[in-house]
Amino acid sequence: MLMQKTTPEQLLQRCCLDIISHERYKYLTSVMMVGRKKVVETQDVPTAMTNGRDVFFNRKYLEELTMPEKRYLVLHEEYHKLFCDLNVWAELCKKDPQVANQALDHHNNLILNKENKDDGFAVMPKGGLADERFTDMSVKQIFDILYEEKQGKGKGDGEGDGEGKGKGDGEGDGEGDGSGSTSGEVQDDNGETLDGHDWEGAEELTPEEQEELKETLEEALREGIKMAGEQGGSVNETIADLLKPKVDWKKVTRSFATEHTTGHDFGTYARPNRRFIGSGIYLPSPMSITVPELGVHMDTSGSCWSVLPYFFAETKSIAKSLMPHKLHVTFWDTDVVYEKFEHNQLDGFEIKEAYGGGGTDVRCVPNYLREHKIKPTASIVLTDGYLSGGWGKWDHPVLWLIVDNPKARPPVGKYIHVDSADFK
Repeated sequence: MLMQKTTPEQLLQRCCLDIISHERYKYLTSVMMVGRKKVVETQDVPTAMTNGRDVFFNRKYLEELTMPEKRYLVLHEEYHKLFCDLNVWAELCKKDPQVANQALDHHNNLILNKENKDDGFAVMPKGGLADERFTDMSVKQIFDILYEEKQGKGKGDGEGDGEGKGKGDGEGDGEGDGSGSTSGEVQDDNGETLDGHDWEGAEELTPEEQEELKETLEEALREGIKMAGEQGGSVNETIADLLKPKVDWKKVTRSFATEHTTGHDFGTYARPNRRFIGSGIYLPSPMSITVPELGVHMDTSGSCWSVLPYFFAETKSIAKSLMPHKLHVTFWDTDVVYEKFEHNQLDGFEIKEAYGGGGTDVRCVPNYLREHKIKPTASIVLTDGYLSGGWGKWDHPVLWLIVDNPKARPPVGKYIHVDSADFK
């Protein structure tokens, strides 16, 4: 009796069943039902491709993979959907689609490799990008490094990729094995990755459709996590974080600044001045709606440069709403560039450019303030938290806005973690 050959469609279906049956991926059950999954013949999809909702697999490529590799490919696409990659990182694509594609694949493959390192349930197909130097980095951080290296500014310390393309400086003097796993290397000069990312297809979705897709995926993930919990499944921290409520960093900065208002703009009898009560005289206690002196300190090292325009805009908004008597603005990397704005300058206040771009040592800010006898009532610091010498010694309240570095924990002041995508 002749055995009928299993079709790619059947193999794909089997992969999906394997995944949602596995303890580690039960939570993906509802997520995998969002959008279409289709096997195609066209060479427009040489391996697989997603627009963030629908996923397409090349028939011939799917047949050539082992079952663990097929499962990996399916999971790779589901992670693009789950993280809303093609929506969240659209601006990176506009800057350099090749590097954006690479950054997304490094990020997602590193997560998958870590999840499957012990049992081999899913194995990365040949050619996948997963440079371990990017472990625990955000997509934006990976993009910035790869983009800089592509421009010939990176300084790698390892070997080339076997084709005369060296790491970092773009000159290629190594003898690498061509495996694409050498640390420090821009691993694909042609921009080819494990799969295709249909940025144009994602862009065709209206803002309303994109928001609806995001909400649908969040609800699917929430249902999946609940089901996994009931059935003894597990969910890693990276995935669970997707459902954590996002903190409005703008509200936090304004609330912090308002919390430290100590000026004397007007009086109130709701809290009489105690100094005169004993004499039978009731005078109002001083109250304030403005911050006497507010400090805003911006990390201008290369890794924070892309989010500075958003912080410029928010600094303008804070200045306009709180109207401090003095606004102290510093741009810092390892040195400080200082600007002061008086109360009467804030009506049309605007910051259009920053200074710096070197290392990252925030200690220079409080040192500069003390040296020049500048005494803000409170300060707000924007940084990625990758500091070379600690957090500094501050003698007034400080709020840290830490970008793309959830592990950073300042020992002084208050802090809030912000994703660079939240600045949109």
